[in-house]
Amino acid sequence: GLMNYWPNIDAVEWFVKHVFKPLSKEMSDVEFYIVGANPTQQVFQLRKKNIIITGRVPDIRPYLKHADIVVAPLRIARGLQNKVLEAMSMNKPIIATPEALEGIELPKMEGIWEVKSLEGWQKRLKALLHQPPHVQGLNPWIKQHYSWEASLNHIEQLVEKVPKKIIL
Repeated sequence: GLMNYWPNIDAVEWFVKHVFKPLSKEMSDVEFYIVGANPTQQVFQLRKKNIIITGRVPDIRPYLKHADIVVAPLRIARGLQNKVLEAMSMNKPIIATPEALEGIELPKMEGIWEVKSLEGWQKRLKALLHQPPHVQGLNPWIKQHYSWEASLNHIEQLVEKVPKKIIL
């Protein structure tokens, strides 16, 4: 995401302060990557030995591939969160706020955890880091529901429902 966009800045600041710092005191080998274009000075101030800020990257997939868990701690969110869809397409376990998942039709399968409280974030993240799940099936589900082809088919179906008398 854009790291000069206030909701993303708020998300990483909150996550680092309330979830990651306490966790990293217990698990010294855990790292948090903040991957996104145009990080502000506010974001750069979060950088530590185990908090890596990449700035813009040409391809998010290598970062997702090597991640054990993807977090989307957005407290303010509007629209579909591509960052969540990208993680789902890579079959990565995701912990997210309800705001980050809003607008996404979630599959009935393990791999995505909606967490509402600070205690929930701490508990779920710790559990997943101790025993990362093997997530399967999210990628085909994403293709079926959120690919360009699936989206265009949906639009075609909507257009077919338009009465023939209306001229667009």
